[in-house]
This record gives sequence, C-alpha cells and structure tokens, in this order.
Amino acid sequence: MNGNNDYHQRIEIALPYITQVSQNLSTFIVSFFVPKAFQPDPPPGNNLHVQRWDSRYVAVKQISGYVADHRIGKQVAELKASLQGTVWAKAIEKSRETGGVGSAWAYTVAQFSWPFQWSQRVNEIWFPFEMEDEETVSIVTQ
Repeated sequence: MNGNNDYHQRIEIALPYITQVSQNLSTFIVSFFVPKAFQPDPPPGNNLHVQRWDSRYVAVKQISGYVADHRIGKQVAELKASLQGTVWAKAIEKSRETGGVGSAWAYTVAQFSWPFQWSQRVNEIWFPFEMEDEETVSIVTQ
C-alpha cells in the first residue's frame, strides 16, 4: 500500500485479495494478504485490522471474468450443488454449525488478477471449513 501506516512503510499488495461475504449477504470485508517479510509484524494502519488465519480447508470453484453481484450468486449456488451429498458438504455444514472456520461467512471470493487486467482473469469462490484429524484420515482412506 502507499505507506499510510504507523511505520510509514510502503507495502506491495500480494494476490489474491479476498472478499468475505456475511451469511445475510449484507456485510463484506475486503482483505489483502501481507507479503511474507511483513507477516511477523505488519505495520498498523488507520481502520485496518490484521486477521491471522490458522490452517483450514477450502472447497473451491474457479471462475473467470470480473466478479459481479449479478453473476456471483449463480456461481455460489453451483459450488454448493457440486458438493451436495459429499463428505465435504457435511464437513462445511459441521464447521458452520459449531462456530468453526467459515461459520461467520456465506462465502469468500478470492481474486487472483489485478483490477485493471481485462482478460484471462482468475477468481475463486471459497467455502472455508475445518475438519478434525480423524475425519480427514477417514476420508483419505475410504
């Protein structure tokens, strides 16, 4: 970013940038990944909050083009439908019901292309979730 932080350091934006969408679809949080060099002590800034993520699983649907409200609902529904009846759908549901990873958000959009890149854009819809180690072992060995 431009150096408007407590350390007056310019920070390059790392892709992807993500948008977390609340369960009621009315709240959005846009986040940027901090380059590795700044991760131990990110420069504090005005109205910015650092999120530290633990390891997690993510169900993913890759989409192209610009992310737009009129398109995203269909893409989210397609990801949800593709997971129906799978162990992944059960894990996502359990994670959300127990207040685990992904419980506060309906979905996350990850954008891997710069805003002014017009073609060959890469984006993903994410359903983050967590699983217990024994659940993971059970899935892998089935």
